[in-house]
Amino acid sequence: MKKIWFLVLVAMAGVVFAQVNVNTEALKQQAAQAAGNAEQQAYQKVREEFKKRIADIPFAYNSAELPLKDPKYTVMGYDVDTFMKQVLIPALSQAINALPTGRKVVIEGHANAVGPEDPQDGKQGNIALSKARAEAVLAYILKNSQLDKSKFVIRAAGSSKPLAGVDPTSLKNCRVSLDIE
Repeated sequence: MKKIWFLVLVAMAGVVFAQVNVNTEALKQQAAQAAGNAEQQAYQKVREEFKKRIADIPFAYNSAELPLKDPKYTVMGYDVDTFMKQVLIPALSQAINALPTGRKVVIEGHANAVGPEDPQDGKQGNIALSKARAEAVLAYILKNSQLDKSKFVIRAAGSSKPLAGVDPTSLKNCRVSLDIE
């Protein structure tokens, strides 16, 4: 009889241990999910703040040169150079320091729909032009900050993403936009 009670106790202990293990795993999953939700919420907050502070950077038609001091090209009331140094780079630094692991800042070049997308008749094409624009902005940022190149991704949209409500051939579409992926 003692053996039977002993076996019953061992079996009950096994069931309790298994239940504790199941509960522990469930708690671990809940904790991981909560951490993921907190990280996602933090990311959304950083991204929203970044988007409030950053505006598109204008370029001249058919040019990949930053119009740094040209009064025709302004961003939020600043010339491009002042905007980059006083607004963009500080906002980038703050955003990058708060980014979750694996997230990067996307620098995307754009063109208007005047020229061809791909090289044609000796012209470089809008894809190459928009890539050169994004690279010009990244080069400026890296030259004027302590930010690491590995935190950025370059994308070339060509004329595929015109601004909403703007004629696709407008010079307003010759720009570089920044976002967090």
